[in-house]
Amino acid sequence: MDNNGNPVSGNIDIRYRSLKNSSDIFLSGIPMHFDSLGARYHFTSNQLIEIYAEKDGRELRIDPKKEISIEFPTSGKKKEKPEEMDLFRLNIKNKKWDYRGKTNASFENVKPNVQGKEEAVQNIENQYSNLENDLIQNYQEKIRTLESSVQYPSQPIMPERYDEERPVFDFDLDADAIPELAEYSNISWQPEGNENALRLISTVEWETDEISINKISGNNYKMTFNNGQYNVELNVKPVLTPKEYNRALAIHNSKMTAYKAAKASADAQIKSEKDKLIGEQEKKMEELEEKKSKQIEAILDSPEKNQDIVEKAVINVFTIKELGVWNCDFLFAPHDVESNIVLEDSKGKRYSNTTVYLADLNKNTLTKFYLDDFVRIKFNPKSNNQLWILCPDGKIAIAYPEKIKAINPKNKKNIITLEKINKEIQGVNDVYDILKIGKSM
Repeated sequence: MDNNGNPVSGNIDIRYRSLKNSSDIFLSGIPMHFDSLGARYHFTSNQLIEIYAEKDGRELRIDPKKEISIEFPTSGKKKEKPEEMDLFRLNIKNKKWDYRGKTNASFENVKPNVQGKEEAVQNIENQYSNLENDLIQNYQEKIRTLESSVQYPSQPIMPERYDEERPVFDFDLDADAIPELAEYSNISWQPEGNENALRLISTVEWETDEISINKISGNNYKMTFNNGQYNVELNVKPVLTPKEYNRALAIHNSKMTAYKAAKASADAQIKSEKDKLIGEQEKKMEELEEKKSKQIEAILDSPEKNQDIVEKAVINVFTIKELGVWNCDFLFAPHDVESNIVLEDSKGKRYSNTTVYLADLNKNTLTKFYLDDFVRIKFNPKSNNQLWILCPDGKIAIAYPEKIKAINPKNKKNIITLEKINKEIQGVNDVYDILKIGKSM
């Protein structure tokens, strides 16, 4: 019927969409959390759908005397009773989920899944691959914890010769602001990019006290010009003339000698304990390899018959009397592990004032955080997590799972360098390709 309650006949357009992965959810903008009694829970997006009806461009609704039944399969769990799911409908006006009860769940007819030897071997390979990855991550964490217990020296920064084809700034800045460069003389500052800022800076006479500089990371600095009328920021790096560069290089080489000696001393303090951990890891890896080989050998030596594996397919059913966005899901509380992270681009420039998307690829969840100067995220370190932001130019900057696994929650802050994907997003498939979640059609 139409919105005035009048019956509608003839051809009707049904718009149905199933959001199956984090890429689909990211593109939809649908919130994936539910607030209850002061606590925030997250969805695992088991069955998230949009369903609408139209006729001649006009939105329709379901006759109150009727309903639509929706049925979908879920993976079976080893339980006596099939597990029902929570049912929610999205309130479009306030963008919050309304709880609508439970689904009806039942076991479908139990059928054997006939599995040949080749598939059985592959399953064992996959199982032990996951066990080996968990073992490696566990010992990497132990080694990082051990290394963090020792005070390691900071590695001296290699001086850079100035590029004659680029402009430079010569300012007598406060040496207290850049103590790491105090031993170098006649430092110039070479800007990187931002031609518009350069043009503005070159047209204004600046006093020394109107210029400040702050280190970003490595050999990258941010120079700020502020005279009350203009406030301009520019990424710069310290550079030297050929003569000063040679002198600075000699100082750097001397520092590197001292740095290597100090690092060797720090390494020596934990060498025996670190070697012990590495030995334990290698021994357990050998044990896993031996167990895997025995299981595979037993399958290959067994009589030529298929391995019968019984699976239970769970069917969930729910009925709706309203069209819109519906979600059948299991709620879970945020993970206990938290970490402060700083996001940078490849040149060490920090990202800020944007939304951060974090996908747990094992649970098929998508959570959002707001990035100021840094962001505190909650995540499961044992899962495969992926993080990204949408840049002002519409491109995606991303950290794939291997970078998230390197986060040490014990650090005060973890710096993650995002990889900006230089690809124009023209459709859903482009997002699938960049995030590596979902399939291109």
